[in-house]
Amino acid sequence: MFNRKILSDLDVWSIKNDRKPLVLRGARQVGKTTAINLFSRNFDRYINLNLDKEEDRSLFEMGYNIDDLISAIFLNKGLRKNSGKCLIFIDEIQNSPKAISQLRYFYENANEFYLNP
Repeated sequence: MFNRKILSDLDVWSIKNDRKPLVLRGARQVGKTTAINLFSRNFDRYINLNLDKEEDRSLFEMGYNIDDLISAIFLNKGLRKNSGKCLIFIDEIQNSPKAISQLRYFYENANEFYLNP
């Protein structure tokens, strides 16, 4: 079983009202993505974007405002925006400076989504 302190730390982050996008940093191949995949079980919906993939990276490169970006993400993944807790994981975000700059708008205008780049 993959049971680490990071999972309890993620639980604490998720219940904060003033929750900001959470950036996980660490060496390669230490289990960051695995931890997020396990953590995603606490959510009604889980969207995993990998910015190594052009299809996912291009969503952030189109210059969408935050509302249109969120709609494009859901459309791209074949999901509807409906009620319930939704975790959005953006893997390899360092591959898109535009994606990094969008984190602010997720916090300011779309805080109902749990964002973990």
